[in-house]
Amino acid sequence: MQKLFLLLGIGETAGSGFSKIRYAWREQHWQNPQIKENLVTETTTPLLTMASLVPQNVVDELHQRFGGKLDGLSSDAQMARAMAAQQGSVTHEQLHLVTSTHPRDLTFLLQALIR
Repeated sequence: MQKLFLLLGIGETAGSGFSKIRYAWREQHWQNPQIKENLVTETTTPLLTMASLVPQNVVDELHQRFGGKLDGLSSDAQMARAMAAQQGSVTHEQLHLVTSTHPRDLTFLLQALIR
């Protein structure tokens, strides 16, 4: 029965939902979900903070400066632009800390943004 639901795309394998949660949090530019383990009670609890990594004033400033041009960018590109606007610059290492994108892909992303 479980295999049937998986094939229809309405079921999931145990543990597969956390990657979907991480993706959704990254898309919203929220702090990365954390996992808290309690070895005494043998429980695992996700800590889902919905605090934004990008302040609203920075988002407003970027929309004033670039208008709708930011809407077509990937979430990583939007994060890089927001970090650069907030801090004056963004490094590969800083961007890697707030995304789960492979470092090689971040290099290509930063090069494309510079162009």
